[in-house]
Amino acid sequence: AKGPIPDRHTCDLMEMEECRFPVRGYGLSSSDTLLLVSGACGTGELMDSVGFPFLAKPILVNLAGASLGILNASGQPGEYSACWCPGALADVGGCVAPGDFLAPAGQLVISCPAGKFELQSACRVCQRGYYCEDSVRVLCPLGQSTRLPGAASVGECVCDLGYGWSPQGCKLCARG
Repeated sequence: AKGPIPDRHTCDLMEMEECRFPVRGYGLSSSDTLLLVSGACGTGELMDSVGFPFLAKPILVNLAGASLGILNASGQPGEYSACWCPGALADVGGCVAPGDFLAPAGQLVISCPAGKFELQSACRVCQRGYYCEDSVRVLCPLGQSTRLPGAASVGECVCDLGYGWSPQGCKLCARG
């Protein structure tokens, strides 16, 4: 059987790097195209509905996969379907409508960059006292906080005011 082998790939919003979706499979050609949708292949909504108007049209696939460009901050983080249409169908006028892209090529996970978390379909800066990894906000350990908003790892948590460092971690300072 010809077609892609479904795979999962992650790209961050607001990174200054091009997002590429690798496509591997059997009998693929340089005239194959992908369409990203919110929902299932063949029935999902186009990407302009979630803030990515430049991804609302078919994308040509080459040996390196599909280039999605730099993902803009106004788009919604989430999981999206990558749907494939064979080049042979494009040669006879197909691969135009979402219903032409029926074969799943995988999932594209668009996540918030380090130091931000997802809330109500948008990326928000991690507040002081938290660090944000993989689009999730995590409270620093007891007695710790971060110096600034936007912390990306637990390593940025330091002893908070009124706490001092000990071999067991941050401990409440003695009164006085």
